[in-house]
Amino acid sequence: MVGFNPSTKRNERLSALDHSIAGCASGVFARALSQPFDVLKIRFQLQLEPIRRASEKSKYRGVWQAFSTIVKEEGVSSLWKGHVPAQGLSILFTLVQFVSYEFLTEQSYRRIPSVIGQERYDQLPINFLCGATAGTLATVASLPLDVVRTRLVAQGEPKFYKHTRHAAYSILRSDGFRGLYRGFVPTVLQVAPYTGFVFLFYDFALNLWNDVLPSSLKNRSSALICPLDLLKKRLQVIGFEQARSSFGKTGRYSGFLHCIVRIIAEEGFSSFYKGFAPTMLKAAVVSSSGFLCYEQACYFLKVFHQSMGK
Repeated sequence: MVGFNPSTKRNERLSALDHSIAGCASGVFARALSQPFDVLKIRFQLQLEPIRRASEKSKYRGVWQAFSTIVKEEGVSSLWKGHVPAQGLSILFTLVQFVSYEFLTEQSYRRIPSVIGQERYDQLPINFLCGATAGTLATVASLPLDVVRTRLVAQGEPKFYKHTRHAAYSILRSDGFRGLYRGFVPTVLQVAPYTGFVFLFYDFALNLWNDVLPSSLKNRSSALICPLDLLKKRLQVIGFEQARSSFGKTGRYSGFLHCIVRIIAEEGFSSFYKGFAPTMLKAAVVSSSGFLCYEQACYFLKVFHQSMGK
C-alpha cells in the first residue's frame, strides 16, 4: 500500500530512506519504459502544423508514422533523446513525491485522527490533498531537469546542445535561473490535480479490488490536463526557435496568456490536445509500472530488514 497505514506494526514500517530508495527505483523503471512515448508526445506538442494523415505539410501525422520518421531520420536511439535528464527528473520527482506523500499522510493521520479513521473512504479527500501537495513539491524540485529534457528532445540534427550539462549551462547563460523554470505555472496547474487523483484512485482501487474504474478516471484527468502540458512545453522552448527550424513553423510567445491566445487564433482549440495519444500510452505505462515497482521495492526492503533482524 502507498501512503501511511496506521494498522501497520511499528517494527514493520519503512523509514524515509527506504521510501526514497523505492521511489527512485520506480522512477527509473517507469521512465526507461515510457521515454519513447514521451519523445513522441513532445514532438507532437511542439508542432504547429496539424497532426493528421491528410496533412502533407506536417512532419508528423500520426503515432506510427512519427515513430518510423524519427527512427529513419535520427536512429532508434533518438527515441531515448533527453533520457539522462529525464531519468534525473523521474528519480528526483518520484523521490520527493513519494517521500512527501508518506510524510503528509502520516502527519494528517496524527493531527486529524477523526478524519482518517477506520473507514477508508473517509480518507480519500486527504489522499487527494496530500497527493496534490506532494506533486507540487516534486515539481519545484525537478522542473529545471524537465526544461533541459524538453530542449534536448525538441532539437533535431545538427544538435544545438551536445549533452545535458551543456544544455543546462547554455540556458543559464542566455536566460538566467528563470530560464530553468519556464512553464512553471502551467506545470503546477497540471501536476497538482493529476497527482492528487492518481494517489486518490490508487488507494480507492486497492480497497475495491478493481482497477478498471480508477484507471478510466485517471485517463480522464490526463485528458483534462493535456492542454496545460502542451502550454508548458511551448513555453519551455522559448528562445529555442532556431534549433527547431527543420521541424516546420515555430511559435513565439511572450508568456502564459499570450501563448493561449496565439494557439487558439492560429491552430484552433483542438491543437491543445496534440500529443494526446502518446500521452495516454505513456500514462498507462507510468501508472502501472511505477506503482508496481514502488510496492515491490517496498516489499523487498521489508523482507530485507526482517532477514537482518530489524
